[in-house]
Amino acid sequence: MSHIHEKIDFTVDVFVVHENKVLLRMHDKYHLWLAPGGHIELHEDPNGLISVVGGKFTTFRRIAEQVVDRIAGRFPEKKLTPCRTAQTALDS
Repeated sequence: MSHIHEKIDFTVDVFVVHENKVLLRMHDKYHLWLAPGGHIELHEDPNGLISVVGGKFTTFRRIAEQVVDRIAGRFPEKKLTPCRTAQTALDS
């Protein structure tokens, strides 16, 4: 059964993998362990979504910085601060 319309259903799943482990969450309704994800409603525009895809840990940091800065730029009225990941040291 479609979530938003009988013929249209936009969904997304996110697979977060770290050290051969996959992040899962318990689904609130179905009580199953699933990857994080969700639906896009008919009144939402999927063209405005920001996708995050990467590989190495340093790549994820750069992507996170770009995404946070992009989101902050879309909402100037909220006076969001730019991402600070470049100034944050990583534990070795």
